[in-house]
Amino acid sequence: MGDTYRKKSLLGIPWRVALSLQNDGWILRSDIIWHKPNAMPSSTKNRPTTDHEYIFLFARNPEYYYDADAIREPHVTFTDKSKMKGGRNHFGKTNGTPEIGKNSGNSNLHDGRWDQAFHPKGRNKRTVWEIPLSKFRDVHFFLVRLS
Repeated sequence: MGDTYRKKSLLGIPWRVALSLQNDGWILRSDIIWHKPNAMPSSTKNRPTTDHEYIFLFARNPEYYYDADAIREPHVTFTDKSKMKGGRNHFGKTNGTPEIGKNSGNSNLHDGRWDQAFHPKGRNKRTVWEIPLSKFRDVHFFLVRLS
């Protein structure tokens, strides 16, 4: 959902709609940023060019259906030099200090392959989606590539 300005003030239309829907009983489960890497140029000189829009995930019932497997992402793969050693404060550090007994029940975590120790179909989808706009000869601002 796009936004607009009035007297140089961002109106926050997407968030106003989302909050209104919440007030009407909808459950706001997630706010997703659609980042458009090839967004249209802007003539503005007093603020950054907008290259994103919001997508809101709503449910009417707390027991809604969500197919996480349909949109999973590949796991991040670490090299031997960058693999996780020593917990979150040492993530990605080559000589991280090992924590004795940490996750001792999970052998997948002990072999240094933290990236493969989770869901076999991939990691859960993140909340920033980079989807370029479709290439189109005429000017049109709402085209999305569906591939």
